[in-house]
Amino acid sequence: NLPLMVIFRNAIAPNDSMIVTYQQNAWNTMAITNQWINDIWFKYVTDRSLLIWDEFSGHFESHGDILGNDCYYAIIPKACTSVMQPLDV
Repeated sequence: NLPLMVIFRNAIAPNDSMIVTYQQNAWNTMAITNQWINDIWFKYVTDRSLLIWDEFSGHFESHGDILGNDCYYAIIPKACTSVMQPLDV
């Protein structure tokens, strides 16, 4: 199981059960995606893997960080997130 990463708007007390990060609007950004890749994906996923992302621009900018680490990625086409990622809606 991968640890949970939560993005908050304001600072809260650290929590041992999740990785907490902050962004002014509580949005995911390229920097937060890179933090997730480095602090969670690379640390906990050591075998060959497939990462499936939607078309969020931060994913495209971050995909170079995973290439060469025996990790492959696929992109869900635009406007399909609600159908293919029901937990993300």
